[in-house]
Amino acid sequence: DSIWAGADDLIRSIDTNRLKQLYGIITVQRTTAPQAVSTSGKLLMEADKARIVGIFLSSGRMDAKEIAQRLSNDDGTQPLSAEHLTALQRIQPTADERSTYEKYTGPISQLQDVDRFLMELCKIENLASLIDIQLLLVEFPHQVHTLKPLLQNMARACKEVFKPSFKRLLEYILAIGNYLNCGSAKGNCYGFRISSLSQAYSIKGAVKDYNLLNYIVDTVLPYEKSLQTLVQDMSYARECAGVSVHQLALEVDSLAKGLEHIKKTAGRIVQECKSSSNMKKFHDRVQRVVESHRAELASLSTMREEMMQMFNKMAIYLGEQPTADSGELFFTITRFLTEFENVVEKSKSKDGSETKDTKQTSSSNEKLTTASITVKYSTATATSPKASTKKRTRQGFMEKSSAGPIIKFDRRWFDLTATGNLYYYKKEGTKALGNIYLRGVKPYLDSSNENMFCFELEGRKWQFVAKSREEVLEWMADINQYA
Repeated sequence: DSIWAGADDLIRSIDTNRLKQLYGIITVQRTTAPQAVSTSGKLLMEADKARIVGIFLSSGRMDAKEIAQRLSNDDGTQPLSAEHLTALQRIQPTADERSTYEKYTGPISQLQDVDRFLMELCKIENLASLIDIQLLLVEFPHQVHTLKPLLQNMARACKEVFKPSFKRLLEYILAIGNYLNCGSAKGNCYGFRISSLSQAYSIKGAVKDYNLLNYIVDTVLPYEKSLQTLVQDMSYARECAGVSVHQLALEVDSLAKGLEHIKKTAGRIVQECKSSSNMKKFHDRVQRVVESHRAELASLSTMREEMMQMFNKMAIYLGEQPTADSGELFFTITRFLTEFENVVEKSKSKDGSETKDTKQTSSSNEKLTTASITVKYSTATATSPKASTKKRTRQGFMEKSSAGPIIKFDRRWFDLTATGNLYYYKKEGTKALGNIYLRGVKPYLDSSNENMFCFELEGRKWQFVAKSREEVLEWMADINQYA
């Protein structure tokens, strides 16, 4: 038996009032009690969609009338949570379903509960727009809270590259490389790509298990004191392994566009909606919230500009292109630092003695992460202690449609990362062939193939085929978190 089989219910032993104060728990009165959803009667929607809607209804969350009230905050009702809004986004009627219900002339009482519920949702004017507005407003504070430390850490990581210890390291590696390549075309280089750092611990000499890093630690580190603070000097660089500076900038731009979209959409709804008095109040509330967020957005935009300036400056300093992938650069640096630490620790164990300066460096380094990196580049991401909730990630094989005029499907390994990027590879462990940024995409099931889902992005239709219908739904659910 599992631990949960005999677990005690300790709800009476905890301070629930304190929990409510800390996490803003709001008790919402249910209009209907959870009950089983009837599956008798005629079903108009697809079976898979019916199962998802059935789960929503069986949870006893709310009926269509309450949804309409809370979407527009009618009569001061409590706004919907992000969880409810995301669930509604998944089950809202599609254009085809709306058309089907409009054409249906039979008795409504003969339809299943899920169809009757969706028919009620069809009566809510501007349903999709109201859901989008509420979801953007609900998620905006969290996105700002999440982005701020990422922007700050990225700017600090770029500044760390200018530290004397890192510069000195690169100079030593360049000198060693030029000496080893003396007499060849590669023996008179004035610099090298950061991606070449991996050769320092991958290229071995005549002695088994002894590489260039071992040589640097044994012969250079004892008297080159600037290198003794190398790992300590590069703490933020390690936090930014796998984080794309360009994607962070796009996130900030997306927030700005989102606020403008909310303002325009709310105005359009007021003009189009028949219940103009209620919608006018809703429009005014939306405008007040949007204006209250402008100061936060301005601060975030300033941080974005500072980050981009520092990254461009760093790229020029390293001899890289401004379009370089910051996540790959810092991942390479982080991997090198980890290998450097490991070699230093092994060297200390072998010698059995340490100088006073080395002990101080070791003590400082213990505060940093010393574990070897066990994740692939595409899944490494920066985290913030205050923003520890992570969205799900997923990996696996699917078939992807090509971009040419003649559609063909290629088997690819996909990696959905916590930053909302869908990377695809020829096979696992190889270099990425491409990357899809999922912000704004809306995946949908393909009517011609039960194992296929699609979404449209920047004028292109992306099609994906999984092994089963269940796997398709799982991929769609995870992608929807970032859409």
